[in-house]
Amino acid sequence: EAEALEPGLTDHWHAAYGIDICGTLEPPFTNDADPNGTHTHGDGVMHIHPGAAQQVARAGEDATLGVFMSAAGAELTDDSITVPGPDGEPVTYTEGEDQCDGEDGQVQVAYWANASEANDTDPQVFTEDLAAIFFQNDREAYTIAFVPEGGEILPPATVDELDELAGIDGGTTVSTPSTTVPATTLPGGSTTAVPGDSTTTAPPAG
Repeated sequence: EAEALEPGLTDHWHAAYGIDICGTLEPPFTNDADPNGTHTHGDGVMHIHPGAAQQVARAGEDATLGVFMSAAGAELTDDSITVPGPDGEPVTYTEGEDQCDGEDGQVQVAYWANASEANDTDPQVFTEDLAAIFFQNDREAYTIAFVPEGGEILPPATVDELDELAGIDGGTTVSTPSTTVPATTLPGGSTTAVPGDSTTTAPPAG
């Protein structure tokens, strides 16, 4: 019997997200296109329900940060982040080219299994296979960051409002996220731990 995909076509999950550029959280994306079932309402929340796909549903391990970024008119690679600028034109931050206050910036993704704990706990920090990071549970939090290596990554501004914001399109909690995620089930590739944490290596996503 085939293993059920999560998130599947009947799931409706929500995750808080932020874009941290050199220690400043960028405004949330306003593009609400949803070609593959993961979108936003300009609210700083990823709405993940593959069954709402307008074109091809991306479920299970195919529901990724890369899918979300593309739907929002942005792009994430292991060495660059491209986001819409104030004038609507894309702005790209690239490792080896751009700096934060004189320090080289690094593209990273910070992950909290439980968004409600993001302001009080250290995240897992990923530096590889970033676009392939797939969603594990309802009510997670992610910050996509361009900051110096080892620098602080800000949690999403919406972590304390996630339950309220999740109601915008009628979402309901499908499962309760655990506060401890075993390394063998974490999304993404190898991680670089934040100061004070041990380095964790997880299998590639997707």
